[in-house]
Amino acid sequence: MANLFVAVITVALILAAMAGLVQSSVVPQGVAANSLKTMRDRTGEIARTAMASLGVTVLAGGSEVELTVRNDGQTPLRAFSAWDLLISYEAGAGLQIQRLTYTSDAAPSSGEWTVTGIYSDASAMVAEVFQPGIVNTGEEFVIKAVLDPAISSPSDNSLVLAVDNGVALTVTFTN
Repeated sequence: MANLFVAVITVALILAAMAGLVQSSVVPQGVAANSLKTMRDRTGEIARTAMASLGVTVLAGGSEVELTVRNDGQTPLRAFSAWDLLISYEAGAGLQIQRLTYTSDAAPSSGEWTVTGIYSDASAMVAEVFQPGIVNTGEEFVIKAVLDPAISSPSDNSLVLAVDNGVALTVTFTN
């Protein structure tokens, strides 16, 4: 009888240990599955994001740059404060490489950039009508950046705009 009692206790302990092992292996699989789904969703968003440069204009004696961009992808572009704008240019002091800071002010200061407008047609200044503040497919936007020191003339320069999901547009321009 004592052996039966010990056997029942032993079987119960083995079953409890097995349940714990199963539980500890199932939970991480769920976490891994959620991570994989998030990664697939993000990869799809990146694949559906595309931008095209419509031109760069150097203004104010080389201290301001305006970049016009069209959203050619299926992903709406938003969250400008999470974007990066980098510029590499020739100045009187030599090669300058700057990462500019986003500002929501209409008139950025030195070392800053802003989106001055979102348009259905930037060249004709036709304002957007659908979801103001978000660059939807086919819409165009204008970025104004203020530099110090100013861009030399003549010079070959490069600008990189990277949106929040990591997709980047690289534009070369001359002054």
